[in-house]
Amino acid sequence: RRIEVVMLGGFVFSATLYAGIVLPVMHAFRAPLVNAASAIRLETSEVITWRLNAPSLSFEAKRAIKPGDPGPGMVVVMHIKDHSLLVDKLRESKSQQLTVHRIWSQGGIQVVRII
Repeated sequence: RRIEVVMLGGFVFSATLYAGIVLPVMHAFRAPLVNAASAIRLETSEVITWRLNAPSLSFEAKRAIKPGDPGPGMVVVMHIKDHSLLVDKLRESKSQQLTVHRIWSQGGIQVVRII
């Protein structure tokens, strides 16, 4: 009888921990990618990820979003922390002056258009 009570208590504790902590944390990490997918869903230009590993982005955007090197006319999904790195990379690689316009950002993820 005592072992059954301990097992039931362990199960209730585990279920509470999972529902109260794990699920909200998973949702918090996933929400920016889902919202980024909504922002790029209607884009007609080429959309890539740069320095971002997010396979679920393609599923949420309902189109293939592949990693690649950013270039003129592209929409890029990336970490906000890499913004200045992208600007420097574009400045070094192209003879023309390219600008990076932020379309959307949330939770450390941003969507930019290179013009």
